[in-house]
Order: sequence, then C-alpha cells, then structure tokens
Amino acid sequence: MGSSKNVLITVVICVGILIAWQYIQHYVNPPKPQPKQAKSAAAKTGAGETKGAKTAETKDAPEAEPKAGGKPTQAEKVTGAKTGPRSSTVEGKKARVKAGKVATGAFTSNGGALRHWVLQHPRYKLMRDGKLEQVDLVFTRKGEGPWPLATKFKVEEGDEGISLPANAEYSLTKRTTTQVSYTYKDAQVQVDKLYTVKKSGTLIDFKLKVKNLSDRRLSQRLLLSLYNYHDPTLAKPAMTNPYPRIPTVTCHDGMEIQRRSRDSIKGTDSNCSAGSCGMGEGEFSSNSGTVWWIGSGDRYFLTSVVPQDSDPKYCDLNLVRSKENVIQSTLKYKRFRLAPGKEKSWKFSIYLGAKELSVLDAVKGPTKDGDIGLNQAIDFGWFMMLCRPMLWLLKKFHSVFGNWGIAIILLTLVVKLLTLYWTQKSMRSMKKMTHLKPQIDLLREKYGDDKNRLNQEMMSLYKVHKVNPLGGCLPMLIQMPIWFALYRTLGNSVELYRSPFFGWISDLTAPDPYYVLPIAMGIAMYGQQAITPQPMEGTQAKMMKYFMPGFFTFMMLFLPSGLTLYIFVNTVLTMAHQYYMNKTDPDKDLAANIKKQAEAAKAASSKPPARTRARKARRQDEMAPEPGQQPRKTKGKAKKKRRKKKK
Repeated sequence: MGSSKNVLITVVICVGILIAWQYIQHYVNPPKPQPKQAKSAAAKTGAGETKGAKTAETKDAPEAEPKAGGKPTQAEKVTGAKTGPRSSTVEGKKARVKAGKVATGAFTSNGGALRHWVLQHPRYKLMRDGKLEQVDLVFTRKGEGPWPLATKFKVEEGDEGISLPANAEYSLTKRTTTQVSYTYKDAQVQVDKLYTVKKSGTLIDFKLKVKNLSDRRLSQRLLLSLYNYHDPTLAKPAMTNPYPRIPTVTCHDGMEIQRRSRDSIKGTDSNCSAGSCGMGEGEFSSNSGTVWWIGSGDRYFLTSVVPQDSDPKYCDLNLVRSKENVIQSTLKYKRFRLAPGKEKSWKFSIYLGAKELSVLDAVKGPTKDGDIGLNQAIDFGWFMMLCRPMLWLLKKFHSVFGNWGIAIILLTLVVKLLTLYWTQKSMRSMKKMTHLKPQIDLLREKYGDDKNRLNQEMMSLYKVHKVNPLGGCLPMLIQMPIWFALYRTLGNSVELYRSPFFGWISDLTAPDPYYVLPIAMGIAMYGQQAITPQPMEGTQAKMMKYFMPGFFTFMMLFLPSGLTLYIFVNTVLTMAHQYYMNKTDPDKDLAANIKKQAEAAKAASSKPPARTRARKARRQDEMAPEPGQQPRKTKGKAKKKRRKKKK
C-alpha cells in the first residue's frame, strides 16, 4: 500500500515539476540590465534607419506585377548591370513573384535579398504590430532590415578581397512570375544571383556566381545570413501562455541541431524557460566543417538555407551588433582564392513554409542518402518516437473526417484499445486489493509495531492471491508519456495550428477560453474516482477522490484544449470500463469468503486464551461445595468479615 501511494505521489510531483519548470526559471534568472550606452546607440541606429525607410517608401513606388510566362515585360527588361559601387535604400526596389496558391513573395534590390514571403493558407496568420496578418517569413521589421539571403564577403587579414558597399544595390536583370535574377557589378567583381521558385511553392533554387573582373587574385570567405526579429512586446512563457511564440535561429552542423533565441543568446533566459528544452545558451559557432542547413523561424514556420555542395563550411548563431532584438544564423564558407577572369558558383535550396513533417522530410541535401535532418526543425524533444506516429495517425483520421477534434477523439480510442490489456489487469488488481482489505487490517493490528514483518506478511498475502500492489498505478504510468507526447505534438505541429473543433473551441492548441472542457474533465475524473475501488483509506483515499481531479482541472485551465479533450475522453472511457468491471466482478465469492474468515479471526482474537479459560474452570470446581454443605466463602468475603469484627 505504501508503495502504491508513493508511486502516485511521485507521478503527481513529476507532472507539476515538468509543467512548472519552464515558468519559474524566468524569476530565478532575471534579465540582465543592458548598458545605457548600448541602448542609446541602438536607439540612434533604429531612428536613423527608420528615417531611411521613410525616404525609401516615398522614392520607391511599387512595381507592376509581372506577366505569366518566361519573358519579362518591356518595363522589366534590363540592358545590363550598371557599373560602380552603389548603396541602396533600406527597402530597395521590389520584384514580386508567385508560388502558386502557396505564397506570394518579393525580392529587393538591396543586396539582391528576399524582402517578403507571405503564406496564403487561411490558417497561417500571426499577430504583427497589433494586427492579425498572414504570416510573412521575412520577420525583420519594415524599414529596418536586414533582409535574409543578403550576400557578404569576409576578407582575411593580409588578403586582397571583394569589397561590397553596405546595402549594395543590385540591378534586376530578369523577372518572371517564378524567376528573378540580380547582378551587382563594379570594376573589381561581378556577383550574379538567380532565384527560381519550384512548383511545390515551398522551395526556391538559389544560384550564386562570383566573377573576378580585376587583374589581381582575390581571396575571401562567402557569408550568407538569415535573420529573425524578437518583438520586445512578445509574451513570455507562463501558465496562461503554454505555447509562446519564440523567434529562433538554428543550425545543423551534421551532428546535432543548435537553437538560439534572443534571450538564450543574451543569457537572460535558460533552456526550457526560453520556450524549448532543446535551446542552448550563449552564442554558437560550429567547428566541424560540415553544415547541413541553417534556419530562422518559430514553432510553426521555417526559412532554411540548404547548401548543395560538399565544400567545408561553418555556421554562427548570434545577435546583430547594431540591433539588439535581431538574431542571425550565418553560413560561412572556407576561404577561397579567385584568379583574374575566373568565377566560382554555389547552389542552395531555400525552404520557405510551414513545418510540415512530410514536406521537411522531402527536402534533400548533398549527403549520401540525401537526408539532412530538416525534420529536426520541429522540436518534439524526448518524445519524438511517440510524436511522429501520433501525428501520422491524427493526419489519417483528419483526412477522413476533416476535423482535428474528432481526430483526437479517435486517437484516444486507439490508445485506449492498445492499453486495454494493462488497464483491465490493473482494475482487477485494484478490486482484489479491496477484497483483501479485511485481512490486511488484521495484519496491521497483529504486526503494527513490526513494519518489516508486516510488509512480509502483506507481500505473502498478495502473492497467494496473485495481486500486484502497483497495478493500480500502471495505466497512469503508461498514459503519462502519451500525454506529454501529445502536449509536444499540439505545441509544435503546424497541422493543428489555429485548427478549430466546434462551437467555442476555435484553436485546439490554445486553452479553452470558457473553461468548459477542463471543468467537464474534472467532474468526469471525480466520477471515475468515486466508482473506482479504493484499497486505501483515510487521507490517501481523500487525496485520490478530491485532490487528483482538482489538481488536473487546475492544470487544464491553462493547457491546450486539444490535450484537455484527450484526457476528458479517456476519463469517460475509463469510467465506463470501470463500471462494467464492477458489475462483472468474478471475485465476489472470494470477497465474501475472505470477509467471513476475517470476521471469524477477529472474533477468535477477542476471546481469552484457552489456558486462561481452563484455569478459571478449575478454580470454580475447587470452590464448589460438597453435597449438603454450605458454599465455601472466598478469601475476599473472609477478609471483609474480619474487618467488621475489628471495628
């Protein structure tokens, strides 16, 4: 009994610790105050760039949409790239493209970079500047930048390298609905960029070519960066915000994936409190010479650069120096030398879209089997082995019924069937322990002062009747990993992002706004405890009957309604199963016999020992008078008579 109670208490404590851990760390490690000088510098920089943005908005009028097909319109034809170093405005001139019904995008002349990539799915919306807008995978702010896929060259000390101006302006040389080409050219170098949107709408082929136009050998390193902006007004992880939007940058160095947020880089938030237990702390620089991909995004969306070459390369995850709220993931190639008149080219696959597991699995790289682990961008954590089949099954049910809430209910039924054998054994074990309670009470009375002997006798009793004292906790122990896996699945699977169930539940990844499901779950759990055999008594029984339903109800007030729906349906099914087991108990006769034996043993223990009874009978025989004689007086009566005479 003690073991069963300890296991149950341990489970409750573990649940509380796992859920509360990520919320308390923020208070244990408060944010470090930023130096005043850094703040003022950042403010000046932001003000200057905002001013530049206004200029860009007035000067750079929006361009006309390109015509379908491979040929550019007359307005889009370019006679040739202009020569000479030029700096663009922050926004630059935009060239728009379409990715079917999946997304619309725009590139900018500022660095020949990506300026917009807006997903068109009606569920893919995000709060931005107080407005609910379609998700734009270019997360840096309008008029500020920097923009992803901007190209830089780092010159090593003592080398003659490529020197591009800040915000280098590229010339648009070709544009169609699915293809954009840019060129930068000066007396030293020519840089060509070609972007081709694939039919899937989530992939872009990116070709980069550098040509040495000088009469000297150039030596430098290619740098390609992605950026993410952390809005200071974003809500932090809390009990009422179980799935916070945490902007991150990532890098897979061929061995493991590295994730960083703004706060984890600064060290103001530790691992789990930064929104993911897979988050590292501080800046990161790889040294393996292998990088499979770099990325930026959040829980549900990803922009990723996948190199399609085997050249040695590295990656950095850090803050942009002039912008304290912008983080970057940079792909760095090993230094290369370029002779006069020679050129070098690179190829990349750019993934832009939601973190759909099947789509990420299809993105290949230059490895032997093509697998680059892009699916690891979805942070399922320790429960990936459960999350993947669980998500697969949910998608199958959704494809048939078209509702994720119904899919979760059907998943609950499947899990219930898979765990039916252990659940049934547990219920039988709990029922038998209830039947054995009278004998256990007798053992406690007999060996209450000898704990070791009491435990030995109780285990012998369990063994005789084939009862597992921990059997009652087994279904809960089996269900706990499933609950945590479903929690991770709901929190990191874009398939369920902003997906409704019915009525007031408009988002299964968000808490129930009116607390209907948590309260219904608490009532169902109380009903289940009321009809479940309780071999425990007193405080332990009350804890099971009242504390557990109350504890889970309180937790579910702030956890996703999809998870609450799963536990509610599971509780109702368990209650129905328990009712059936109570009605069809095969051990009723055994229970009656045990009860009779216990009552007989208790009655026997209340009588005097046989030796005492025999001694009392002999004394009564000795005191009995002979026929015709008066009864003999007892010693007590004789003493009383002598006292009276003395008086």
